[in-house]
Order: sequence, then structure tokens, then C-alpha cells
Amino acid sequence: MLYLVSLANPFTHAVEMIRYALYGMFDPVATAVVVGSTVLFFCWPCTATIRSAACSAAPPSRPG
Repeated sequence: MLYLVSLANPFTHAVEMIRYALYGMFDPVATAVVVGSTVLFFCWPCTATIRSAACSAAPPSRPG
């Protein structure tokens, strides 16, 4: 169970990427997970911010 959780943890892959780099090696899976999670975690809040700004851009209508 712990093994499956660690596979989904980007910090585990970041540690593996650093460990491989210290030995002068390259781990493509760890790099892909770290880059992918970085892009995901940076873009996800941006889309929420853009969506909320677009929804609140219209002025409120006044009855009358």
C-alpha cells in the first residue's frame, strides 16, 4: 500500500531525480513525473483564477 502511495507522490520522484543526478545518471520517469506535476500544479490554479475572473467580468444588472 505504501509503495502505491509513493508512486503517486511527486516528492518521491524529486528525491530520486536528485539522487540519480548525484551519481551522474538520468532517470526519465522521475523527471517526467516532476515536470508533469509542476505544470499541473501551476496551471490548475491559473485556470480557476481565469474562470472566476471571466465570470465576474460582466457588470451586475440593475432592475429597472
